[in-house]
Amino acid sequence: MQKKIIDIISQDFLEGDRELVIESLSTINLTHVMAQSEGNLQNTLLSILYLAKGDVDEVIRLTKAAKKDFRDVIYWATLERHGVETLPYFVPTIGAAYQPVNEYPARAGVGNVQNAEPASNTVRTGSVGE
Repeated sequence: MQKKIIDIISQDFLEGDRELVIESLSTINLTHVMAQSEGNLQNTLLSILYLAKGDVDEVIRLTKAAKKDFRDVIYWATLERHGVETLPYFVPTIGAAYQPVNEYPARAGVGNVQNAEPASNTVRTGSVGE
């Protein structure tokens, strides 16, 4: 495991929890990421640590999610880094398909997508392929 990862673990986790965090993260390997890329693996590990914020249980949960699809964890971390509520439209459930949320969150300048009206300047004529 890279020194950068170990340094973050040392900084974010209690001494008694560090071994478990390292053990959990070590179960993710190149076979869990696209193109068996070392860069994808490191991004995944860094994203897990970023999202876990010192919570060992969260590391374990996110590690399981990353093994199913590492891109989810990177995506969630990216959303959080940009100030977007993590998974605004879906609730992750480990071991099951994502379940849609009944209500879409309101955002500044954006109405409720479920009740949105088409733009008034949208004109559709003809048929597909014309």
